[in-house]
Amino acid sequence: MKRMTAVLAAVFGMCLALSAAPLREPCVSCGGQGNAVCARCNGAGTVPMRSRSGKMQRAVCSACSGQGRIVCADCAGRGWRNVPPPEPRRPERRSCAACNGRGTVECVQCWNSGYGAGKSGCTACIGRGWITVNILSGERKSCEVCGGSGVKACYKCGGSGRTDCRSCNGMGYFEE
Repeated sequence: MKRMTAVLAAVFGMCLALSAAPLREPCVSCGGQGNAVCARCNGAGTVPMRSRSGKMQRAVCSACSGQGRIVCADCAGRGWRNVPPPEPRRPERRSCAACNGRGTVECVQCWNSGYGAGKSGCTACIGRGWITVNILSGERKSCEVCGGSGVKACYKCGGSGRTDCRSCNGMGYFEE
């Protein structure tokens, strides 16, 4: 059982290390070798040089120290380069068709009331503007709730005439 636990821990550790490692791709300049042919000696390791006496002779290339190859400048000798992770996909916004992207729709409550946008009939005086004080004498007084107009601000939209769109929750768009 201990051995199985140790194996599982090792596998988990390797998976974790692989998932955290940056994405890599072989270096194009050196073909993944980490070194390139010396441009000064063209890979020979020696360069022609004139001696003090004027004779031509071969001397060790100072750029590659006679090796004929130099460390690749593009990958710093690693043979690979890190690839940046792909950009996360941003959700696309699509305009809400129910509210035409406004986020609000006409208030159904006051639209159907017949009093106009943002208004509804007063519930205290039933839209008459007055309240009967004495039924026998027919005495009336002006409604204190609506100020005698028979109309007050719609309770659903607060008098604005518009409510949040239920399709998009007032956002005006959907993200996909």
